[in-house]
Amino acid sequence: MKPRSLKFVGALAATALLVTACGSSPEKGDGDSKIVITFLHTSNPDPQPWDAAVASFEKAHPNVTIKHQEVTFDDLNTQVVSRIGSGDTSIDVYAADEPRIPALAAKGLLADVSEYTAKTIEATGEGAVGAVSYDGKQYGFPQWSSTNLLFYNTDLLKKAGIALPSADPNKRLTYEELLPMAQKAQKAGAKYGFAFEQIDRYYQLQPVFESAGAGSGLAGDDMLTPTVATPNWVSAAKWYGDLFESGVSPRGIPVDQMGDQFGQGNIAFFVAGAWQLSTFEKGGVNFGVAPFPYFKDGKAVTPTDSWGIGVSPHSKHLDMAKEFAAYLTIDPVGSTEVYPIATPPQKLALEKLNAEFIAAGGWKKDLADITTFEISNTAVSRPRSIGYVDFETIMNKAFSDIRNGQDPQKVLAAADAELQTAFARLK
Repeated sequence: MKPRSLKFVGALAATALLVTACGSSPEKGDGDSKIVITFLHTSNPDPQPWDAAVASFEKAHPNVTIKHQEVTFDDLNTQVVSRIGSGDTSIDVYAADEPRIPALAAKGLLADVSEYTAKTIEATGEGAVGAVSYDGKQYGFPQWSSTNLLFYNTDLLKKAGIALPSADPNKRLTYEELLPMAQKAQKAGAKYGFAFEQIDRYYQLQPVFESAGAGSGLAGDDMLTPTVATPNWVSAAKWYGDLFESGVSPRGIPVDQMGDQFGQGNIAFFVAGAWQLSTFEKGGVNFGVAPFPYFKDGKAVTPTDSWGIGVSPHSKHLDMAKEFAAYLTIDPVGSTEVYPIATPPQKLALEKLNAEFIAAGGWKKDLADITTFEISNTAVSRPRSIGYVDFETIMNKAFSDIRNGQDPQKVLAAADAELQTAFARLK
């Protein structure tokens, strides 16, 4: 659905009320009682991307205070399962990776927010609601969508005599074209020729396997049949392992430091999300942007989905927690106040962001154009399964083992067997 014109933003900002679902009786937060809403999320650089929206929400609700709690990505699921799973009321609202929502909902760790479905569809579209739903009910609010792009160091490429890649999605590089360019850049002085930002993480590596014809790794109506030991999976995994064995990509650098490596000028070609832009600009690297690569005999595939905002079913302030989550995500004012570390699905927020990037020109216009194209044409969601948490955990370890030199066929066979055992408990 085409977003409404930006001319409506000013009027909406002046008149919009906080989003409140029909038929609910939210706490007002403006009486004598003090309400503290605890928001659990992954670590982010200060200021928090939600700070402006939080300030506005607290101003509209003088007796409400939003308290941040930060954990690492790897610790977030553990915190949610251990704390909310035990009935702990100390978490009200939390960041939920969208493919994990079915598993979280099935375990009773998310409140049903289906009373907001009509408003969420109006604000974001049916696809965004589907990403935060399970078994016909809405269990979260879509905060961001996403795509990945191929960033390149213009200085390193010019030094190596390499033509800058096109930003046209119809002229995207194949991996067969990219790797010789990466090797040439290394010979000319680049420390590393090519790297993925999210090494060992399924989110960013899924497109590699999908483009190679290997599929997502899960099959069946319930997406509880692992298919990660097939010849195409093994072949693509070997290609991945060879990146590190050859030295084109680095070993021994954790995922949270990969953005700095590109920002410091050490990598010629880098697949990453737009959330790394502040890191790149802080590092002072001269860069351009091109579409995500693909295999010449395969299809172009890009990652999508991102974080949603969920509400704990054990919150002592359930209505206010829902209202706050809705303000961050689907409210026409609140959603535009959230700093877009990824692509916002809220139509006005997305239109505002794209307009700013297009007006800026250069790589910002390229990024906006590529992102718009990819989300509409090449995006493939991660599999929706109540077993996704187990799947992602097991596969991320498998990718790490392959990156560090273990045999792909043996690693994937072991992962397939482990997945079958884990999924048997869910059937």
